[in-house]
Amino acid sequence: MERPEFDDFAWFIGLFEGEGTIVVHRTRRWNYLHMAISMTDEDVVRQAQKVVGGNVNGPSRPPSLGAHCKSVWRWQINGHEAHQLLMKMLPHLHSRRKNKAMEVLTETGLLINEHQLELVE
Repeated sequence: MERPEFDDFAWFIGLFEGEGTIVVHRTRRWNYLHMAISMTDEDVVRQAQKVVGGNVNGPSRPPSLGAHCKSVWRWQINGHEAHQLLMKMLPHLHSRRKNKAMEVLTETGLLINEHQLELVE
C-alpha cells in the first residue's frame, strides 16, 4: 500500500465512516479482520482502492434486490493489510466507529496491550 496523501486519506476515512463495515470473519483455524464498502458508485469504490489499496469486486446484483435496483460495487481489504489500515485510521475515527474498531481488534487478538492504545489516542 502506497502512503496516501492526507487529503485523500481523510476523504477515505469520511467515506468509511458513512459506508464502511468492520467485521471478524471466522474459519475453523483463523479469525481475521475484514473491512468493506459497498455502493452503487463504481468511481467512488475505485477511488477508495487507489487511496488505500485492497480489492474491488463487481458489479453484482443480489437476487433479493430485484431487477429495478442498480448493481453494487464492493471495495474490501482483509487480514494483515486491513489491520495496518485500521490502525492508521483509528485516531481519526469518531467514537462509535472507533469503539467498533477496538472491539474487532480485541476480538481478533490484534490489539493486545495498552501501549498500542496509547499510540492511537
